[in-house]
Amino acid sequence: MATSEDIWEDLLFECSFGGVRADCQSTSDDSGRAIVPQVRIGGDGASIDDEGAEPRVTRLRLIFFQLAPDDNPHERFAFFFQAAQQGTVQTFIHPITGQYKGKIGEFSWSATAEERATITVDCTVHEHSDVPAVFDIGAGSPTTVGPEAVAADAGLVDDELGLVNDDLDPDGQLDDDGLIDETVETTAGWQDLVEDPDVEVGDLSRQINNDLRSLNDKLQQLIDDWDLATDVSRYQLLVALQNLHYTVGRCADTFLVTTPKTFEARVGDIEISLLQLLLKLYGSASKARDNYDAAISLNEIENPGRLDPGTTLTLPAP
Repeated sequence: MATSEDIWEDLLFECSFGGVRADCQSTSDDSGRAIVPQVRIGGDGASIDDEGAEPRVTRLRLIFFQLAPDDNPHERFAFFFQAAQQGTVQTFIHPITGQYKGKIGEFSWSATAEERATITVDCTVHEHSDVPAVFDIGAGSPTTVGPEAVAADAGLVDDELGLVNDDLDPDGQLDDDGLIDETVETTAGWQDLVEDPDVEVGDLSRQINNDLRSLNDKLQQLIDDWDLATDVSRYQLLVALQNLHYTVGRCADTFLVTTPKTFEARVGDIEISLLQLLLKLYGSASKARDNYDAAISLNEIENPGRLDPGTTLTLPAP
């Protein structure tokens, strides 16, 4: 007899809500734009105003089944059901397009005696944002997130950690080894870097990306070390840490958006000067001169008058 794992293993996408893993059989999404027609009075035709991206709506069909011999799909369903019924904003990791914060609206589930280990859920996730991502920061852009939001989420982690530790013996209490404070201090440091006129664009981007990778690894390791994904009594702490993880990423995106975009260019088989290369890439002498100083600051160029074949440079995007 075929097991649930045999039936579903190769047919599903993985997703999660509130840190609880689920497997998606199908998804359909509304992610259009708010278009307002402006009809001409006394004439034919109309113009349109683009008010930006509308909140995303994701409809999901989820399958909870036994992933491994020691997996309990009913327990994972219970976690997911709890996350949905709380009615709070949680991080939703979409099976295809990445992640956003949202709430679950419609929610229905079913199970049959024929396949007792399988539960089917139909639900809808609605994107949530306190500030519409439309008018102040450009149509379709995500809402900006700063160090203050990181500090707020870090405070919630501290609160939940305190509640968990209240129920544990002193010798068995959970210790973050200063990681939560480090997260707040690091993201606040990004603000200082952005405002420092002596910090080059390339150095800023590298520093933020390196910090982000380090914090992501440490936060994920903390979740694993504390067994948060398997201990129902620590579910709220798991949610708080997942939200902090998400907010740190959004904060990094906010600061990186403020830096000019770059691309990589490779010198061909013939040596060339930096100015000649920029002229070929940007198409005019004025644009080449405008980007010359930035090219110098983004790269370690010993001799701008002669770039060796095969040299790869990071340059401002046109």
